[in-house]
Amino acid sequence: MVKQTLRTFYVLKMIASLGASFAFSTYVLFLLDKGLDFFQVNVINLVFMASIFLLEIPTGAFADSLGRKNSVVIGYAAWALAYLVYFVSGSFWMFVLAEILGAVGACFISGAFEAWAVDTLKFKGFEGKLEGVFARGGIYSSVGVVIGAVLGGYIGAVNLALPWLAGAAVLFILFVISQLIMTEPYFKRKPLRLKSTFDEMKKISSASVRYGMAHPIIFNMIIAGFLLGVAVQPWNMYWSPFFKDTLNVDTSVLGWMFAAISLFSMVGMHFASRTLAKLKDRKNVLIFNSALIAITIAISAVIGAPYLAVLFFLMHEIGRGMWGPIDSALMNDHVPSKQRATVISFDSMVSHGGSAIGLFASGLIANNYGIPTSWIIGAVVLLMAIPFLMRIKEKKR
Repeated sequence: MVKQTLRTFYVLKMIASLGASFAFSTYVLFLLDKGLDFFQVNVINLVFMASIFLLEIPTGAFADSLGRKNSVVIGYAAWALAYLVYFVSGSFWMFVLAEILGAVGACFISGAFEAWAVDTLKFKGFEGKLEGVFARGGIYSSVGVVIGAVLGGYIGAVNLALPWLAGAAVLFILFVISQLIMTEPYFKRKPLRLKSTFDEMKKISSASVRYGMAHPIIFNMIIAGFLLGVAVQPWNMYWSPFFKDTLNVDTSVLGWMFAAISLFSMVGMHFASRTLAKLKDRKNVLIFNSALIAITIAISAVIGAPYLAVLFFLMHEIGRGMWGPIDSALMNDHVPSKQRATVISFDSMVSHGGSAIGLFASGLIANNYGIPTSWIIGAVVLLMAIPFLMRIKEKKR
């Protein structure tokens, strides 16, 4: 039964990443092709982050009140619709609509999917370490990303809108599959009465926010996640135009570049548990990751030699890949089951608030001072997370 749950978790992670990643390598190029500048591209993504900031806690409370499976299924449906809107769109405001729909989908999925996996595994007697589960889940997710990004690069070379259509088709299939294979036998759904449901969601939301702010480990993790959210935006948004112009390559090559990004991230996920075994403490791994990410990004921005810049950019993905499973396991080990989806959503909300700030600031910086400057400033912001990580003190496990 545990193996079945793990298999479901990994399969859904891989299909979701496959569907989403068709547009990953051509996303910014698609918007630039429609006449937007760097700042407008970031504003489009800012809408996504701001929507997530507003919706994370209500959707997390929905999942904790009405079922994590229901929340995830709704999320996949909204995600598929967002990709379809992008495919048929050609204007700024239609892109805004697509980003809002995508944010709705992401919020219904984010805390709920992790919470469903952890509580279903515990219900079925799982006694292993969550770091391994999240690391393997990340690897399966990266496999989906590699396949989707490479295919998306070739499809985008034909027409930059077509990756959105391919993504919409896969995400719709995912919506159907998740409805069929996800189970939640332990969850006791309350009757759907509008007032009582909203009261329950409000109660869970309030308790979860108080818990997150008061818990010394969760609070410092949330602040570190906020700073990470600010820092990564210029790297996420501008890698494709930066390397396309630097290396003077065809659009189809960017799919392979994104595949390489995913592979280096997988390396980080693979070595997460081994690094933890050497550094002993999860906070030490996250501090190491912060330094590794910041240093390699800064070198990539200033080194001047194109292929060395690519190499150091790829190296920063090792740190980011390692961060995910350690962060998820640490958070889930200190969150009560009844509030799991909401507390994780609260963490995600704050992180995406940081992402919104990072998008706005990096868009202005890139437009006025260039992409490399925005990358270096992001690296400095990430280093500011280290003092908060140093304050985390876990008991011996």
